[in-house]
Amino acid sequence: MRPPFRAPSYSRNAFYQWREKSLSPWLCGWELLVMNLLASPGGKEFWKERGYVFGNEYRDYVEKVIMTKKPHPEAKPLGAFKIG
Repeated sequence: MRPPFRAPSYSRNAFYQWREKSLSPWLCGWELLVMNLLASPGGKEFWKERGYVFGNEYRDYVEKVIMTKKPHPEAKPLGAFKIG
């Protein structure tokens, strides 16, 4: 099964909507989803190899904010193993 790496693209859209204050509060879990995916070994490798395609503003936010936060203790990418 291939990982759902469309999520960073969807979260990029959510990031810009959030920044413009047009994202519904019900959809603010985008940040946690990206954190869970990119905290996994495969997610880190994906970002290292492909992060450049996402644009400077989103990439900076992901690298300086999302990737520096400690994941939730119950976070499991794809339900496979604990992060961290």
